[in-house]
Amino acid sequence: IKNSTARYNWEDGIRLAPASGTPAVCGGNNVVDAVTAHDNYGIGVQFNTCTATAGTENYVKNSTVYNNGEDGIKAYLSKYTTIESNIARDNGASTARGTSGIRTEGSATIMANNNIIRYNKVYNQTGLLPDGGGIQLDHWSDYSQVYDNIVYNNRSYGIVIFDTNNANVYNNTSYGNNTGTGPTITGEIVLWEFAVTVANINVKNNIGYATAAGMHAVQINPTIADNAGIVFSNNDWYRVSGDWYHNGAGGSNLATWNALSYVGTDLNADPLFQSPTSNLWLLP
Repeated sequence: IKNSTARYNWEDGIRLAPASGTPAVCGGNNVVDAVTAHDNYGIGVQFNTCTATAGTENYVKNSTVYNNGEDGIKAYLSKYTTIESNIARDNGASTARGTSGIRTEGSATIMANNNIIRYNKVYNQTGLLPDGGGIQLDHWSDYSQVYDNIVYNNRSYGIVIFDTNNANVYNNTSYGNNTGTGPTITGEIVLWEFAVTVANINVKNNIGYATAAGMHAVQINPTIADNAGIVFSNNDWYRVSGDWYHNGAGGSNLATWNALSYVGTDLNADPLFQSPTSNLWLLP
């Protein structure tokens, strides 16, 4: 599906899903490229129950999704989906359900493994708190990667890894999120567990810049702290004043943060954005 527009649909703008009958999955080698999906009541672009494999990946790329009622782009019960070089903005307004600008989500029986979210810009997402955030690896999105994304001005978190294992979160910039009121999840970049033990997560070379009241540059659910393989390294966490991290309690001392067993080499410095309200590229 290329160079197309999907708009004003009662459900999703574009949905790739299995046909009725057997097998009850769609496969790989599907590409959604350079589309515009806007003003649909459901999700802008969705892969639903599409089980690709290594070498037969599915793609959503070079597309713009906006003013859709739920998620901007979603890989649901789908494996080996690459979501890259998209703009997802101003989605989530017509639903009472939790949404994200870009989301992967699995289940205990059908995983959403081996997905990649990269090179995207995600902003102005709304939706039911504590969701309504930028990018989410939701339940059972194991062995997935989130890197080189810019995420800002969303109603809740910037990027959250939720009930997911074996994920990498690299080189992302998350700024000025939490435009809503009082979500439980209050981090620019967040690790959170509820029903599934979160382990083996690498969070590296990211920038989290918190601006909203009660918002933190980084947040980790305290039950995760002693789980295996949690690593934070070479990140820059910042807010102008007040607590910039939260791991059960708030804190603002870099030495205390870096002394945690899963940290060690993070920074707490102004990243010197060119124009934080419009362009998050860094000064040379």
